Amino acid sequence: METKKELWPSTPDNLDLWGEAEGLTQSRIRAIVQTKDAYIWLGTDNGLVRFNGTSFTTFTVETGSLRDNEVWAIQEDNTGGLWIGTYGGGVTLLKDGQFKTFTTADGLTDDVVTELAKDSAGKHLDRFTSRCYALFERNLHPIHHGGWTG
Repeated sequence: METKKELWPSTPDNLDLWGEAEGLTQSRIRAIVQTKDAYIWLGTDNGLVRFNGTSFTTFTVETGSLRDNEVWAIQEDNTGGLWIGTYGGGVTLLKDGQFKTFTTADGLTDDVVTELAKDSAGKHLDRFTSRCYALFERNLHPIHHGGWTG
């Protein structure tokens, strides 16, 4: 049996299949988020992909949006900002149509960001890497740094 790696959204009446033939640039999806504006965002090994229900738009290093194309984490904050964690390019904030990237040069402890989370109030953003975690306020001022224990 052949296994296809594609996105399968469905409705009660039918099943739709979207893959590379329909414009999805990469079939490995590492993260998925639906934002308040109803877009579906996918983190792939070939960039950040936005799906509007009918077509895909890809944001990559080549389009000037990201510092690394491997997107491992996506999180929407309470102000509508979309945080994108990459495997080597730090964390990028997409807000009001503008991309802003934060790296070790801005105080991150590592440019490999494998997970993102927010607190229930949306005030703080947790950034996890392979070596440590950091808790930030939305403006990326460190509140707490710590290494993994255990």
